[in-house]
Amino acid sequence: MSGSPGFGTDRRLAGVGLTALVHLALIVGWQMARQAPQAVPDGLQPAIQWLLLPAPAPRTEPPAVVPPPPPPAPAAGRAAPRF
Repeated sequence: MSGSPGFGTDRRLAGVGLTALVHLALIVGWQMARQAPQAVPDGLQPAIQWLLLPAPAPRTEPPAVVPPPPPPAPAAGRAAPRF
């Protein structure tokens, strides 16, 4: 029950402990991910196979030309005076 005096303190302590454990697990995982991979012994192929692709052929069609926008139409009548 929420009326007992020690109930709120126990939950806070459990929350702080759980938060500390989660942070510790995240830091350990981060440090494990930062380690350099093991060196490949001589004679063995690495786990990644790189593919060498030929260069793409140059384009033969000219680039598309966008026509300039039409000039603005002249204003009809006088403009309102500015104050």
